[in-house]
Amino acid sequence: MATTNSTPTVNQIIYEVTAVVNKEIAEKWDTYIQKHVSEIVSLENGTLFKKGVIHKLTQPSDPATEEYVMQYFVVSQETLDTYVKVHAPRLREEALTLFSTGGLKTSRRIYAVLHEIQSIPQTKEFGYVF
Repeated sequence: MATTNSTPTVNQIIYEVTAVVNKEIAEKWDTYIQKHVSEIVSLENGTLFKKGVIHKLTQPSDPATEEYVMQYFVVSQETLDTYVKVHAPRLREEALTLFSTGGLKTSRRIYAVLHEIQSIPQTKEFGYVF
């Protein structure tokens, strides 16, 4: 039986960017996005985001593309607002300039963790561990 976790991760706001990249530029994108996420997480001495995570879909919807999902765990709604107003326009423009030949589509969304469900730890010898 799983348990609901009411730790501080509940209500965590996540800013998510999805990038669909043509395979021809995927290697260039992979190098770029690691530096880009690191730069974002380091903005304002690391006070806007707790961390950034880069995911790569194992089954992209189009075989001619690679799909990446970047998740940024924000410190607060206020720090996200600061990022969007102060930093995002410059960083988005940088990406558009670097990948101006096409082959890159991005979308963004913001959401909050509502519930976190975890399995109950078990051992082979004793079953559930309490």
